[in-house]
Amino acid sequence: MGKSAIILVLILIAIGVITLSVIYSGNYQNHQPGPTHNSTMSNGTAHNQTPLFFENAGNVSIDKGSSFTSDYPDGYVQISGATMVNGNLFSSGGVKINDGLLYGNGTVTGDVENSAYVAPNVTNLSINGNYVQSPNGTLIIHIYGPSNFSKLHVTGSVMLNGTVNFVFSDNYTPAANARFAFLQAKNITGDFKSTNFSGINCTNCSVNPTTLNLEIGTATP
Repeated sequence: MGKSAIILVLILIAIGVITLSVIYSGNYQNHQPGPTHNSTMSNGTAHNQTPLFFENAGNVSIDKGSSFTSDYPDGYVQISGATMVNGNLFSSGGVKINDGLLYGNGTVTGDVENSAYVAPNVTNLSINGNYVQSPNGTLIIHIYGPSNFSKLHVTGSVMLNGTVNFVFSDNYTPAANARFAFLQAKNITGDFKSTNFSGINCTNCSVNPTTLNLEIGTATP
């Protein structure tokens, strides 16, 4: 299938004309953000076969019930834009977020390297593999309530660096001594080098690599 045919099929999926499985091979590059360069997989499957590659510089949305597979040794590479994973993203060569955003509440199968932004939605963003966050990487955790907050679940190992941002939303005022376990992994090395808060004055907060603790005296702005 040629590149133009691939793009046409993905556009038809995006606007709901077809919801069939999509299988393609070729040098598919999702460049130049815009209507003809955004890809949506809804109730279907896209498969990028070896020995080629997938490089995203636009917007890729993998809806619940859909999947995207990249078999290239260098995996799935994002150089800008965003990837939403509410379904399943499979990449035997790993997922490299060099710029832009990876977010959602689905499952990524493959090692993830975050040099930009990763933002789990409420419930879990699951990684079946390892997670490495570089000094330029940021993990964003949204908190809406005591049990309503985003979590990152990693089946393998985690190596931390960079930043974690906690975003308190919906006018939520946490109680003193509240705890938010936002990261689960088999084992964790390293730590976040900086911590940011928005929506709350968190002068009496402490953060370890897996949990945000709000001590007595925490006040909202």
